[in-house]
Amino acid sequence: MRPAVATAQRTGNMIIAAETIAHKYAVAFYNVYGALLTESDIQNLDKLAAFFKQNRSFVTYISNSNFSCQTKQACIEKIVQHYKLQPSMVTLLELLGLHKRLELLYLVLQHISRQYYKRHFIARFTVKTSHVISEQEKTNIASFVQRQISNQAAVKLSYFVAPELISGIQIKGDVLLWERSVRKMLQNIKRSMLYRIES
Repeated sequence: MRPAVATAQRTGNMIIAAETIAHKYAVAFYNVYGALLTESDIQNLDKLAAFFKQNRSFVTYISNSNFSCQTKQACIEKIVQHYKLQPSMVTLLELLGLHKRLELLYLVLQHISRQYYKRHFIARFTVKTSHVISEQEKTNIASFVQRQISNQAAVKLSYFVAPELISGIQIKGDVLLWERSVRKMLQNIKRSMLYRIES
């Protein structure tokens, strides 16, 4: 096995392990506190997840610093208050801190969000387009996505303009990734060329 392939495989295994652990925390949390959560709570939770994903050094700092337990507790409470989260989130953050797994926080939050929408039969998708699209095009996309999931779940779409697609569209959900763009074509060409070089 080539070193690059072996490294990629180890990285993939680590990601899978982290996702599995985060999922278990999320399910356990949701089973206890899920009935108290509203969609507004989940939207705030998503904002916190995005913050921690983009600022992982902050999580590392509060995890490994020599702060006293009281200081860490105050920090956690400030975070919960700032993002207007349910008090139950303090319990979750404290538990992850106790288990020395705060680095998984953003993954756990993402999985809690997925649990909420899954149990409320709502399928979420992020739609990225290379340019601003019309309302009619959005309606067509919603119909396309509904056909792909083939169930009774309600479809919730969030639209973003992503010029890096060059020309095209990407639709991404928890169980679906569909892209047709110039960027995708270029990536496939590059991947094919690299494979030939390594073979």
